[in-house]
Amino acid sequence: MADPIRVAGLFAGIGGLDAGFAEGLEEQGFDVEHAALVENAAFPRRVLAARFPGVPIFGDVLEVSGADLGELEVLVGGFPCQDVSGAKHDAAGLAGARSGLWSEQLRIISEARPLFAVVENVEALLRRGLWKVLADLSEAGYVAQYDILTAHAVGAPHQRERVFVLAQRLDVFDHLDGRLAHFQPHDAGLWAGPWPFPWASARTPAVAPVTALGNAVVPAMAAVVGRGLGALLRGDSVACPQGNGQALSPTTRMPRAGCVGADGRLHALPSATKRATARGGFDELELTGTREDRLRELAARIEARRLPTPTATDWKGGGVGGAWHRNLKQGLGGMPSPAFLEWVMGFPIGWTDVQDG
Repeated sequence: MADPIRVAGLFAGIGGLDAGFAEGLEEQGFDVEHAALVENAAFPRRVLAARFPGVPIFGDVLEVSGADLGELEVLVGGFPCQDVSGAKHDAAGLAGARSGLWSEQLRIISEARPLFAVVENVEALLRRGLWKVLADLSEAGYVAQYDILTAHAVGAPHQRERVFVLAQRLDVFDHLDGRLAHFQPHDAGLWAGPWPFPWASARTPAVAPVTALGNAVVPAMAAVVGRGLGALLRGDSVACPQGNGQALSPTTRMPRAGCVGADGRLHALPSATKRATARGGFDELELTGTREDRLRELAARIEARRLPTPTATDWKGGGVGGAWHRNLKQGLGGMPSPAFLEWVMGFPIGWTDVQDG
């Protein structure tokens, strides 16, 4: 393994996946070099330029080739989720115009041939196309494992279930004796202190950072995958199941965690997290009474770590149930401050505080 490990990021957003994954590898004693980032949206590009100084930033993924990124050990990326999101009952899945950009992520993986690839997306991908992501990676010469991780498992005050896929190039998998990474989430200790106040933003306008944070990857979740890969490289690993497995198809019942071995068949694995059978107030946030009553109730929810999961569409009046929109934007005097949402998502306060330009 090269030193430092060169990592590039596709669909980088404001850098949560890239920063968190690198942090996890560094916790295992590896040095990381951010080789390149790819992001098309203007505001997130400004954040990336400020938080990853000197790293080349490319725009439209359609115009990026594997050769542009140079020699890589790891390529990470979370292709757009809009067409697989659980918030959409008529989701087009990977056939949609936005989530269909998975094909571009796959193309760049196939061109760059990194030793490892990481794919992130919403939990609904489990039912709306994960089988194809895994089949595509297998056809491209990668052994892939996946699990559903949650923000709550790393200590965040919200649930935010996300699929993380870690793929090994087949020759690397053979070199590592057919072993897989062991994902071990733990409380990152980022949410124990006081939460930023006030709610209403002092930055003008606030829509761009707040929307970007709603779309972001919680860095502490990505760190679980980085630590898992680092531990795998140091010999702390789990076995890839052998024997009978499921063929991958649109009708495959996907377990919560699994792997597709060199045989191209799906095998179940134990998940590092549990599905929330009772949502426990994660999605329901119906505050009533005076504004002071609402503030007290919301503070109690924060202390109990039972906030709804922020989404970008909340700030457009939508989202699952629109809980953030109704109770914060309308009921508590304005859109939440970027600092508050940075805290909710586990970013350093001020991460999205960048100059226009």
